[in-house]
Amino acid sequence: MLFRACTTLTSVAVAAMDLTLLPEADYGDQGGRCLDGTMSGYYYEAPPSGQSDLWVVFMQGGGACYSKETCADRAKGITGSSKAWSATKKGIDVVSSDPSENPDFYDSHKVQIPYCTGDTHAGTVVTPTDSQWGYYFSGHLNFKGIISHLQKTISAFRNSKRFLLYGNSAGGAGVIVNCDFLQDTLAQTGSAAKVHCAPMAGWFFPGFTEDQDDVELPPSDWAHWQTGQAGGIFADDSISNLYQSYHHPDCAKAHAAEDAFKCASASALYPYIKAPIYVIENQYDTNQLNAQLGLPRGSSTPQSQEYIAYFGRAMRNSTQQIPGKTGDGLFLASCLDHGVGRSTLIKGFDWFTGLGDWFYGRQGVPTILVDDCKMADPGLPCNPTCHSTPSGDGCAKAVQDLCSTAIVALCESCARNHQSELREAGCTSVSEVKSICSGAFAGLVV
Repeated sequence: MLFRACTTLTSVAVAAMDLTLLPEADYGDQGGRCLDGTMSGYYYEAPPSGQSDLWVVFMQGGGACYSKETCADRAKGITGSSKAWSATKKGIDVVSSDPSENPDFYDSHKVQIPYCTGDTHAGTVVTPTDSQWGYYFSGHLNFKGIISHLQKTISAFRNSKRFLLYGNSAGGAGVIVNCDFLQDTLAQTGSAAKVHCAPMAGWFFPGFTEDQDDVELPPSDWAHWQTGQAGGIFADDSISNLYQSYHHPDCAKAHAAEDAFKCASASALYPYIKAPIYVIENQYDTNQLNAQLGLPRGSSTPQSQEYIAYFGRAMRNSTQQIPGKTGDGLFLASCLDHGVGRSTLIKGFDWFTGLGDWFYGRQGVPTILVDDCKMADPGLPCNPTCHSTPSGDGCAKAVQDLCSTAIVALCESCARNHQSELREAGCTSVSEVKSICSGAFAGLVV
């Protein structure tokens, strides 16, 4: 039987986050599945005090797939299947119960949503066809099912007052897509709970580029840009159609049917998000630059530096929308990285303290923090507390960009799903990748 509850979920504190798979009988025909068809689920831990009305929901990241070959590889591991998920998981960072590690959110109901669909938590595929190569891109439906199951099984959920929806990388993209959906779902059930959303490294993709005719379109990929052309696979509806992506209703209504795919891009979607949102991002996101848009890793030619500068301009232009919306926040570091460590500072402030101050309305860290350090020509990253030039260690950088996570087992599984890309980046052995996974992400949150 695919349903598994490792402990009875109650309102008392538990030692770790416990896994529950969605019951197939109730959710199997509503999506609710990983790529390979196994049931999705979530990890839950009650607050230490047993009294909190705060919920922190963490959407896990881990790349994406949009070809038959890469999705087939992903479906064999824990980023595409729940077969080998552990029964318990230690919560870290925003879902940690350690007040010294997580002073603002430790006493909360904590939910971690594993990522097993390769669709940035956006897909709505219930019955895959040959167009999906038989894979369940059901990330949004999984999220919908998980919220439904929590409402049905945990009484404290129905008494919640505050939610923080947080995610990193593909999980950050999932936060942007699902932010208002969570708020609307709670409101429809009569809940007065207020949702706040915090995507890290999830601003896929910026817009407002100088070469695209439409400001809502993402940057041109490297293959097109280097030849003076605009375009790329993210500038059309092919991926949105593959995933049957969920689109924000207001954004979809504002676009013609053939243009609704633009609502999958953070820059185009952001104006329609009503819930408060705190965006944590790098101006030069290496996952977008290298893994998604195809810039060769570690390249430092004049043309590649121009492309990095081009992308940075788009990110700054795109996120300039955020200060204009009352109640939203922004931490935008001038870094050549994917994910933001707590050691990365803007004007002496880190993102984690900034998130807490923003969430609780404290007067401390400024709500809008954008690096204004002096960029080198032609407009390159300049923050001294993070990477600001292409790294010479192609293997380590590739592992970080493709598999940004602080969970070693997930990093190794992700690496197995990206063997060809890692070989191209100079990774020569399994032991080398395992070593990188063990130590490369100590400063990052998951």
